[in-house]
Amino acid sequence: MYFIEMFLEQWVMGIIQLILLGTILKKKMKYLRMLYSAGIGSLGGCLIVEYCSKYHTLSFCLIEPVLIITMKTAYEISMKKAVIYSVYAWMTSAVSGGVFTVIRQHFLMPWIICAAATPVLIRKGYHLFGKDFLEKQESFYEVEFLWNDTRVCVCGFVDTGNFLYDPISHLPVCILEEEAFKRYFHHSLEEFIKKYETDKIRLIPYRSIGKEGGIMTAIYVSNLKIMKEKRRIEVPHAVIAVSKVSLSKWGQYEMLLHPDLIKNGR
Repeated sequence: MYFIEMFLEQWVMGIIQLILLGTILKKKMKYLRMLYSAGIGSLGGCLIVEYCSKYHTLSFCLIEPVLIITMKTAYEISMKKAVIYSVYAWMTSAVSGGVFTVIRQHFLMPWIICAAATPVLIRKGYHLFGKDFLEKQESFYEVEFLWNDTRVCVCGFVDTGNFLYDPISHLPVCILEEEAFKRYFHHSLEEFIKKYETDKIRLIPYRSIGKEGGIMTAIYVSNLKIMKEKRRIEVPHAVIAVSKVSLSKWGQYEMLLHPDLIKNGR
C-alpha cells in the first residue's frame, strides 16, 4: 500500500515538473506522453527507493539514467539532449520540491492540492522575475511548418546574425537542426532525398567568419507559423536549411529564425 501511495505521489509530481520544464523551455508537449513518461520516472524512482535507499551513491547513479530516459520519452529528443534536460530537471525538482515542502508545512491541505499549487507559484515567479532574462528579450518563438504532408513543431530563436537568402526565390532562410528533422521524418535530409523523390529542395551557399564557404541543403516549406503568446506570423512559403551541428549548446531551441520574418512577416 505504501509503495502505491509513493508511486502516485511521485507520478503526479513528475507530471507537474515535466509540464513546468516544457513550459520554461518552450517545448511542444503531448500530454498523454507526459503521463506515461512521468509514470516511467515514478516507477523507476520508487523501485530505487524501495531496494537501494541504504546505498546513497548507488541510488544517485541509478536515478540519473531513469531521469534521462524520462526526459527522452517525454520530449522526444536525442540521448545527448536528454542528458542536458536531466540537469534542468534536477534544478526544477529542487525548486518545486522546496516550494511544495513550504506549502505543505504552512497550509493544512491534502498533498495533491499542494502539488497543484506548486507549479502555479513557480510559473508566477518565473513570469515576474525571470522571464525577460531567460527569454533573451523575447527572442524565442514557437514554430510550425508543413512539409511532405508532415507538420513539424519546434522552438525557434531569432538570430540577428542570420543573413542567408535563397538565391532563386530570394526568400530569407531559417536553419533547422538535423536532429529535429530526423525526429519527424526518421531519416537525415540526404537519406530522405535518396529514398523519396521530392522537388522541394534548395541548395543554399553560406560563409562563416574564419571558415571557408559551403553549401547547405534546404527544404521549401509551406504554411510556416511563428507564434508567441498573442502574436502570430504566418508565412505562406519559406526556405529552411538543415544543419548537421547542434544550434543550441543547452538545447533551448532547434531552429534559427531569420530576423526578416519577425520584422516583416515575409
